[in-house]
Amino acid sequence: MIADKFDTIIASMTITDARSKVVSFSDPNHFNSIRFVAAKGHGLANALPADLKGLITHAIRNRGS
Repeated sequence: MIADKFDTIIASMTITDARSKVVSFSDPNHFNSIRFVAAKGHGLANALPADLKGLITHAIRNRGS
């Protein structure tokens, strides 16, 4: 949009003060929530970087329901 290639963008984007200075945002039409899942008994209480160190992790992109 800033390069005048598009008039609008429909995408997930965090609204920040800096972005709000150059583009207009509508009201959010959905909210993203991130979840960390581990097998029961794994002992993962938090998802802080230190807690995840040494673990094998995987991210899955949700393509809609």
